[in-house]
Amino acid sequence: MDSSIHKLRTLEAKFSAHVRWIEILLIFFLTKSLIADIMYANNTMAKQTFELGFLLNRASFALARYLNRSFSSNGLRGFSSSYLGVLNCLWEKDAQTLSELGGRIGLEASSMTGLIDRMEKAKLVSRKSDPRDRRVWRVSLTEKGRMLQPQISAIFEQAYQDLTKGIALEELVVVKNSLKKFIKNTGRTGLSAPGR
Repeated sequence: MDSSIHKLRTLEAKFSAHVRWIEILLIFFLTKSLIADIMYANNTMAKQTFELGFLLNRASFALARYLNRSFSSNGLRGFSSSYLGVLNCLWEKDAQTLSELGGRIGLEASSMTGLIDRMEKAKLVSRKSDPRDRRVWRVSLTEKGRMLQPQISAIFEQAYQDLTKGIALEELVVVKNSLKKFIKNTGRTGLSAPGR
C-alpha cells in the first residue's frame, strides 16, 4: 500500500511539474502575443497618424491648387489662396493689427509681415501706423480688396459644390468638428476661423 501511495505521489508531483511548465509556457506565449498586439497597435497608431497628416497635407494643397485655378479662370490672375485668411478677417472687421490678424489665421509675426507685403503689392490692403500707438501697424482693405468679396464668395460657393460632391452634410459636420479638435490638440488654441 505504501508503494502505491508513493507511486501516486510521484505521479502527482510529475503531473504538477508538467502543469507548472504548461502554465509557464502559456504565460510566456500569452505575454508574447500581448506584446505583439501592443507593438502592432502602436505601429497601427503611428501609421494612422502618418496617414492622417499626409491626407491633411494633400487636402490642403489640393484645395489651394483648386482655388488658385478658380481665381485665375475668373480673372483673378496672381491672386493667391494664401490671401484668403487675411481678407476674410478684414471683411468681417477692417483695420486690424498685424498681431490680431496673425492670431486669427494662425501665422507668426514674421510670416504675417511677408504676407501683408505681398497683399500690399497686389493693392488689396494698406498698412498704416495706429494713431494711438505708432509702434502698432493696422492693416485695412483697399477699395480693390473690398470689391473682391462678392467675386470670392461666388468662387467659394462653386468650390463647395464641386468639392463636397458625394459627401453627406452629416459627414462634413463630423469632419469640421474633428478638424477643430485636431487643431486644438496641437496646442494652437488661439486659432479661430474667421466668422466662426
